[in-house]
Amino acid sequence: MKHSKAGSKAYIIYLFFLLSGFSGLIYEILWVQVLSLIFGVSYIAVTTIVSAYMAGMGLGAITLRKYIDGCKNPLRLYALCELGIGLCFYFFLKSVPLIKQIFIVAHGYFGYEPYLFTIVRFVIIFVFFLVPTMLMGATLPALARCLAGTDEEKGGVISVLYGLNTLGATAGCFLTGFFFIGFLGIPVTNNIALGATFFVALTAFIYSGRHTPPDAPDSLCNSTGANISRQGGISGKVILTAFFISGFTALSYEILWSRIIIFRFGHSDIHAFSTILSSYLIGIGTGSLIFDRVSGRIKNHVNLLVFMQLALVVLGFLSYILYLNVDSFLPVEQAAGNTFFKSYFLKFMISLFVMLPATLIYGFIFPLFNQAYRNSSMGVAAETATAYSINTAGSIAGSLAAGFVFIPFTGIKNGIIITGLLNVLTVVIMASASIKKTGRSRIHIAAISAAAVFALTLPPLLPYKPLVKFGAMKYAVLYYKEGIGATLTVIKDMLNGTRYLYVNSAPVAFSNYSDLEIQVSLAQLPLIFSKDPRRMLVIGFGSGTTSGSARKWEKLQNLTCVELEKHEK
Repeated sequence: MKHSKAGSKAYIIYLFFLLSGFSGLIYEILWVQVLSLIFGVSYIAVTTIVSAYMAGMGLGAITLRKYIDGCKNPLRLYALCELGIGLCFYFFLKSVPLIKQIFIVAHGYFGYEPYLFTIVRFVIIFVFFLVPTMLMGATLPALARCLAGTDEEKGGVISVLYGLNTLGATAGCFLTGFFFIGFLGIPVTNNIALGATFFVALTAFIYSGRHTPPDAPDSLCNSTGANISRQGGISGKVILTAFFISGFTALSYEILWSRIIIFRFGHSDIHAFSTILSSYLIGIGTGSLIFDRVSGRIKNHVNLLVFMQLALVVLGFLSYILYLNVDSFLPVEQAAGNTFFKSYFLKFMISLFVMLPATLIYGFIFPLFNQAYRNSSMGVAAETATAYSINTAGSIAGSLAAGFVFIPFTGIKNGIIITGLLNVLTVVIMASASIKKTGRSRIHIAAISAAAVFALTLPPLLPYKPLVKFGAMKYAVLYYKEGIGATLTVIKDMLNGTRYLYVNSAPVAFSNYSDLEIQVSLAQLPLIFSKDPRRMLVIGFGSGTTSGSARKWEKLQNLTCVELEKHEK
């Protein structure tokens, strides 16, 4: 972790960014909780919020990149960004009623078109968070400019900054989801994040007077402007294209993994979201820090990227198989009836078990891509901002594609296959460009051949079966559908003929007499005790028994059933 221009003083700047990650994820988790009271708690709502959050960060990086490169004191600029972030979130909690009114008006116009309303919801959140997220997006390029004056230093600096920021984010995510909000409440949690943000802003501003950023080398200014990647001979456009696809696959996998892991939770809430995201971030942060330890030994960045993408093809498919057989590795059944924290610790271990191998690689290749990308007409900050924004754009596209296209139209298994094939495409693009530019054909032809073999042989090996576990019951699957918001499964017990409806892994309705009695009572008891029932609202369709029972009430003139998942009908 030695970077020549920064020396031991770099550790202070690394500490700043660690705290930035800590506070940044507190804000994100807190606002997922706050906005869930307005937008709902479905995974589609969470995905929309996180995507809008990332969009602002990518826009901030690309918009402010040239200003950061030309800034004489980038650390002071970073301090001012943190100050702006803190001020925004200080006033944001007071604006929740306004957001609620805007949402109500928008729902009146677009609420009956789910996909269109999702776009409207994205725009509302994006505009609301635009200023602080743009400032967040500028912080990584600004600190990279503080510590790295050359492309040779850039990869190591970014790996430590990104790794520590991500691990700080992991701590913020976990503590907020499990302790801060539940035990301290939303206002105090917001104040904790504000305290960290303003502390970083103040100390960074004071320290900026003592810190001199490294000068950009003259070669950047005197270059012909050729855009060639480092130690691979391929163009920067190819590197950025591959980095976009890498961001796409990383977030696509995260959404797909989240949907299969959520079966162990039975429902989606702030604890489930925090558990899964913390597991994901641990791998990303650790992988990035590993790069710093080995970066000096890497002889060809592009070749390593090619083989890392090949590994991701295998690990992406393996993650699905690992989940289906997780009971063989972890004591899942023995956890039933355990305490809250023991139960969630086990679910955290499941999340880590499924995601860690691939996320380590994704964390490793983030600084590797940044090191490989070079645009000789840009400085370090502009290069970092460009690569970061492209990767963020891919991440947004991947999360939206997985949540709104892959899962509802192809299913989770096929979504993982498509994502894996995109990793294959990345291998082909980079290896083909290397062959064209350098003529080092043997190793690159081998990579393309391996990618083709993986593409043809691995997808058929993925088993197709419902993700819900039914223990030792002998059953037949009557219906199975992976929707945008949840996965629905209907099974039949082959011994007694009872049918069960599951939403994710939670049983919500049975066809036996005792459960039918409850479902009928849910309709009849309110009608019995109402003086003159004319209208009735049933929330949740379930098996349809409650709504069907209510229809038999002669005086009832209007019956409305509301169901979030359209396939549950």
